[in-house]
Amino acid sequence: MAYSFNCYLKKDISEIKQLTIKRDWMDSNAYKCLPITLANSYGWGVYSLEDVSLIWDGLMPQDEKDLFQNHIKILKGSEKSIKINNSNFTITLRTGLSFETKEDYTLLIGPAPNEFISGLQGFTTLKSTSFYHQEIEAVYKICKANEIITIEAGKIICAILPVLLNELNNSTLKIFSYKELENSFDPDEYKKEMVKIHNAGMWANFYRNATDHLGNILGKHDLRVLKLITTDMRKK
Repeated sequence: MAYSFNCYLKKDISEIKQLTIKRDWMDSNAYKCLPITLANSYGWGVYSLEDVSLIWDGLMPQDEKDLFQNHIKILKGSEKSIKINNSNFTITLRTGLSFETKEDYTLLIGPAPNEFISGLQGFTTLKSTSFYHQEIEAVYKICKANEIITIEAGKIICAILPVLLNELNNSTLKIFSYKELENSFDPDEYKKEMVKIHNAGMWANFYRNATDHLGNILGKHDLRVLKLITTDMRKK
């Protein structure tokens, strides 16, 4: 079911739009992989409008008087885009965005699928944005010491997606032995044929076409392309 929710721009420090299938690290072969490209576009991305770079000396505060911010040097970027969290030894990339959803919806906030920022590990959170209308933030743990960490303007700093937790609640996962799974084709022959095609410099579209290695149709995809709409409702 398609759903509409609201975004409120507090500060002009980021832009939001549907995540694209493109990632800096991906090559032409990766874009042929439907599971990856579909996941890449799963949600809205918040893109930074300002370059940010910093360096951490690798040391942690030793006492209450020694703050984490004393060990972080901001090389590029303003306070409106980045802040240091002394309480949990993390950094926050600000978005300037607030969201409003219906009561039954929760906003999933975290790193974008298959998007990486060298030296940083992102946190994932779920927030009830039917009543929580504060600015959302992208929180990161620094993982590299004595190296310059850079987030260039235009980089995805987080992704958001409204989810229905009630639809997931009390869901059941049943575990069986793999021997009990009735395969409609020989998985070893499937893999062998796929490797043969790839070694010939071509791409086996078995999964994309929902077929086995003999061309027999196995089923269909829920979606092959995900389209999300972003509409600017601000008064001109």
